[in-house]
Amino acid sequence: MRALIVDDEKHVRDAIKLLVPWSELGITGLLEAADGQSAKELIEREKPELIFTDMMMPVMNGVDLLRWIHEQELTSKTIVISGYDDFQLARETLRYGGLDYILKPIEPDQLIEAVRQAIDTWCRENKDRTLSQNRVMEINQLKPVYWDKVYSQMIEDPQSYYAQAELLQQEFGLPVGTELVRVAVLSFEGVNPESLRSFSSDEDLFYFTMMNISNEIMQEARQGYAFSYWNQRREIVVIMWSRLEEAAQSLSRMQEGFKCTLRTSFHFGLGGVHPFPSGLKAAYQEASAALHQRNLLEAGQTIHLYSELDPRGRMQLVHLSDHGEALRIAFHSGQAQRMREAVADWVQAVTSAGRITPDMLEMWRSEYSVLCSQWSKAWLEESDDSPGPIIGDDVFELRYDVDCRFSLEQLGQALAEDLIRFEQSLRELKQQRGNVIYEIKKYVETHYQREISLQDIANHFYLSREYISRKFKQELGENLSDYIGRIRIAKAQRLLENPNMRVVQIAQMVGYQDEKYFSKVFKKLTGMTPNEYRKGQLL
Repeated sequence: MRALIVDDEKHVRDAIKLLVPWSELGITGLLEAADGQSAKELIEREKPELIFTDMMMPVMNGVDLLRWIHEQELTSKTIVISGYDDFQLARETLRYGGLDYILKPIEPDQLIEAVRQAIDTWCRENKDRTLSQNRVMEINQLKPVYWDKVYSQMIEDPQSYYAQAELLQQEFGLPVGTELVRVAVLSFEGVNPESLRSFSSDEDLFYFTMMNISNEIMQEARQGYAFSYWNQRREIVVIMWSRLEEAAQSLSRMQEGFKCTLRTSFHFGLGGVHPFPSGLKAAYQEASAALHQRNLLEAGQTIHLYSELDPRGRMQLVHLSDHGEALRIAFHSGQAQRMREAVADWVQAVTSAGRITPDMLEMWRSEYSVLCSQWSKAWLEESDDSPGPIIGDDVFELRYDVDCRFSLEQLGQALAEDLIRFEQSLRELKQQRGNVIYEIKKYVETHYQREISLQDIANHFYLSREYISRKFKQELGENLSDYIGRIRIAKAQRLLENPNMRVVQIAQMVGYQDEKYFSKVFKKLTGMTPNEYRKGQLL
């Protein structure tokens, strides 16, 4: 805290400085001014918490200074020290918020007690201000979440609108009695990582910026509201209730804002006009269908109208399984070039069809998983559900470049490379069969969540601890204990991708009863804490 002493007499200022045990009371800085005007300039610049002032001074007197402090609604506490025993001056002191009126010559005990009370008052009020500011911040943070829930509920249950109609009118200008609406859906899916770079990969901040841009456009003309829809996808939904014929133009303005601020564009699905609130769910479904059934091969178009969907589009499907036999033969050949050629044939068929939708990517992901499972069991001569090598789950993820364009060629390259990697993994796995060390490795992978000691493994396989320890290091290039830790942390990394699981639960699930020890091992092996890793994976 800092204090300002205002008096035109230097010896009075010096006396005040000497009489008060400043450091003991928490005052770390003392300022001085010889008149009210100089004090005013210091207050504006330094903002002291405690102000002592004389009443009779040149340029600006104490009453005028007190009045100015009061008008500025400053939080500083003031104490008047005056040589005039004047009722009117004391009255002006109280009128403008002064805490005490001390007469000269100054009584030390009276002055110290006045300072203590002023400091206590300031600290108490500052605590109340802080609590109040925190409450306001919490309310401001919770309000968008609340309205997201209200609007999301309106899509699921349009009748819920009637319970909120007046509040929606007050908050967003949604007129009571609105008859027609349109809905647009903006997908966050496929955003290019380069677009997140300026946000330090903070997806929440990026998403918050998108919402602000969207609502700035909507609220300029009280046209509608953009909110985060509480469903499995992370998407922004825009409800428009006025100037519906200008919906596409408004979405284009949003795109301009995204391009200018975020250096990227997004894809919108826009439904038709529907009655409100009864048709709200149908309006959302149309917009969602327009978005998820759009043709990814159409470059340059980012606003997709439900009315322009090709009704035959769903019939023009090129299944990955249609090329399953050619892919299987190439896969079992073990030749990388043949696998690339088989994938290229499939890519050519998709290109000839002229249509790819986000829904088709999901279909291909599922088909690829089934094919790889079949090939794995045939290769390893397994009939059970024993796990084989993991395929690339992200091969068929929707990805755009910074210009919001999709590349089928890049998808084909990713598929071919994953097939080659998968075949190599299967070959290596088959070679490992019959080797007891790899049986131990498989045992660890199956029982990693239990307490596993070297003695337990030795007893299970009827081998000596020394032999297992030596051979494991020779075959796999790492100690058994290090391998167990690495497997556990790898499993933990996958579990951390689920935001609904607590770190302590994940630690126990992978064999660590002590959360702190788990975090220590996790950071040692990955270079970051579990929470830091989770934040990076959820982007």
